[in-house]
Amino acid sequence: MVIPRSEATNGLAVESRGLRVVIIGAGIGELTASIFLGKQGHHVTLLEQSRFANEVGAAMHLAPNASGLLRRIGILAETIDANAFERITEFNANNKVVRDVDITELNKMWQHPWHLVHRLRLHQELKRTATSSAGPDTPAELRTSSRVVDVDTSAATVLPEDGSQVQGDLVIGADGVHFKTRQKVVEREVKPHSSGKSAFRLLVPRQAP
Repeated sequence: MVIPRSEATNGLAVESRGLRVVIIGAGIGELTASIFLGKQGHHVTLLEQSRFANEVGAAMHLAPNASGLLRRIGILAETIDANAFERITEFNANNKVVRDVDITELNKMWQHPWHLVHRLRLHQELKRTATSSAGPDTPAELRTSSRVVDVDTSAATVLPEDGSQVQGDLVIGADGVHFKTRQKVVEREVKPHSSGKSAFRLLVPRQAP
């Protein structure tokens, strides 16, 4: 959900200084977006409600298109302990194999490889890259413990719980399933609904029999 500032902005001024972009949330998608925006010279502020004190997660897919995007921002899956995705086997409720695909063959038709990576490891690398001032890109400002309680959609202003005010030229609302941003845009309560499907991820120790 993207909220541009409603008032006119001088195009030349924006081009010279870049946009002030406020991103609500600092997950994998939000951090990736901040890196690409920083490469264009925009100034990004990420507002994350958690402290990142107890990050958890299991393996997640890095499909070829995702791997390609990460490579464009200088992150190689191989350097963050990712494993090559070689096979997918699908079972039904009766433990019968309904699909078995050799991914190593499919990988030959794509420009970038397919990997499995631990979510925490990828998230840490994205945080490091997004906030780094070592290169030519504009580093993002990451504010943790910044729970957003209100958004002014007409002025692109975000109000965290601590009473401060964050002004931007553009607001990206990526505040998850319990979103506040979308409700502000459509001006009504928007409730998530079940798709009837569930996904479970887990880690299996290598020494398991």
